[in-house]
Amino acid sequence: MGIFAKLSHSGAVPAVLAAILLSAAGCSSPDESKSPEASLEDDGTVRWSGQSVPYSAYGSEASHASLIALRDAPRLPSALSFSEGGAELDEYRRRKDETFYRPLLAKQLAAFPSKVTERYVAGVRTLMVEPASGVSDDLRRKLLINLHGGSYVDGRGPGQQIESIPIAAALGIRVISVDYLLAPEHRFPAAVNQVVAVYGELLGEYSPESIGLYGCSAGGAMTGQVAARLIHEGLPPPGAIGIFCEGMGPPFGVGDGAYMSHLLSGRTPPDILASPRKQLERVSYFQDTDYDDPLAFPLASRRIYEQFPPTLFVTGTRAHEMSNVAHAHVRLSSAGVQSQMYLWDGQHHTFLYDPDLPESREAYALIARFFEEWLR
Repeated sequence: MGIFAKLSHSGAVPAVLAAILLSAAGCSSPDESKSPEASLEDDGTVRWSGQSVPYSAYGSEASHASLIALRDAPRLPSALSFSEGGAELDEYRRRKDETFYRPLLAKQLAAFPSKVTERYVAGVRTLMVEPASGVSDDLRRKLLINLHGGSYVDGRGPGQQIESIPIAAALGIRVISVDYLLAPEHRFPAAVNQVVAVYGELLGEYSPESIGLYGCSAGGAMTGQVAARLIHEGLPPPGAIGIFCEGMGPPFGVGDGAYMSHLLSGRTPPDILASPRKQLERVSYFQDTDYDDPLAFPLASRRIYEQFPPTLFVTGTRAHEMSNVAHAHVRLSSAGVQSQMYLWDGQHHTFLYDPDLPESREAYALIARFFEEWLR
C-alpha cells in the first residue's frame, strides 16, 4: 500500500520529499557528496549522471507495474503539437479515446457501477454521473462539478467520466462533468466562460455552499481559473474546490518537480524547462494570454487567491506539476486560505485516473472526505 503525505495549513514540506530532493542534489550523505558523478554548482545547478534511482519503496506493486506500462505504451503525438483543428487532430482525439480514456473508463465502470445521463445546462452539454446504487439522502441537495483533463485539447466523453465516476461513488453524490470548448479551435477564456455559465444556472437549484468544483490536469488548472473569475466578478464561489494534478502558476512548468519528473520517468529534461514563458507559448489554449493575467494564472494576484474557498491539491513525486502544486499550496496557506495538499510518493501525473492503484483508492476516499467536510 502506498503512503501519502498531507501538507495542511502550515505548508510544511514532508520529510520524504525533502529526502528525495536532497538525494537528487547529491546531498544525502557526506560520502555520497564526494562522488564525481554528482555536483552542486554555485548557481544552484545540479550535475547528475551515471546514477540510478530505484522505484519508491512506498509505491504499491500495482503503481510500479503502471509506470512500466506507461513507458511501453504506444506513443501519440503531443496534444500541444496541434495549433489548429482538422483531420489530424480529429484522428489524434479518436486514438487517444481508444488507447487511453476508454480502457480507463471500462476499469472505472467495473469498479464503480454508475448511471450516466446527458444534460444541457446553460446551453452547455454536460454528463450527470451518479452511483448506480443512488445518491445518499443527506447529499441530495449537494453537487460536484467536474472539469476534465486533456491538455485543453482532448478528454471529451470518456475522459469526462473517468474523473467523475470514482468521486461520485466514494461520496455517494451527483457529479456534473462539463463538456467545455477545446483548444486549439477555442482559446482562453472560452472554456471558463462556459463553466461560469453552467455554475450560474446551477445556483438556481443549489446554494453555492453546497456546490464543489474540481478537476484534474488541465481541469485542475481550470478549476482555479473559474474560482478566480467568480471572485473577480463578485459572484459567490463554490463551497470548496479541488485542484488535482496541476497548480495555478505563474511561473509555469518550473521547479524541481518539472526536472525530477523527467529523470524519474527515464527521460532527459528538455531545455525548454528553463523558459516558463516559452512553455506557455506551446499551449494553444493560452495563445495571446498575458503571462501575468490572474484570471488565467490566479497566483499572479494575492487579492484574488486570498479569497479562495477551501482548496485541496493532489499530486505525486514523479508528476511534473509537483513543485507548482506545492508552491500554490504554500501561497494559499500563507494568505489564510484553508488549503490542503496530499502528495503520493512514486506517483506520476494523473495517477488517480487508474482505479486499480491502491494510491488512487486512497485519493478517492480523501477527496470525498474533503468535500464532505466543507460542503454545507
